[in-house]
Amino acid sequence: MNTYPLTCDINTIQEMEENYKQQLAEDPSNMELRQGLAWCLFMHSLHEAGRESLLNTIAMAVKDRDRDVVFEEVRLLDQTAYRLLRDCLLETFTILQLSPQSMTDVEKLHSLVQTKRFRRRRMTL
Repeated sequence: MNTYPLTCDINTIQEMEENYKQQLAEDPSNMELRQGLAWCLFMHSLHEAGRESLLNTIAMAVKDRDRDVVFEEVRLLDQTAYRLLRDCLLETFTILQLSPQSMTDVEKLHSLVQTKRFRRRRMTL
């Protein structure tokens, strides 16, 4: 049985993410591990997107000469959040393709990731 942290402590999420990756390296067909990893990746991407938003707000308030440094940090975080979402989506695709039973949690997660990616694309256009 998987246990998820009650609070969104990023260190715990990152530890769980690494633990799932190590276990999946030994047992790649374990869909329960893959589902846990997908949730960790999703939560991690939300955390990174929040950091990006905060830095973006700070960048708008700093002086012009410091703004480029902050915007570069935001750009790097944006790539991290996007990579985590992409990896999460890959895990949900894998589960949906390989799992013989209906996975409502995975379907919900897959839907959340798709919605978040769509909103990100619309905002950047």
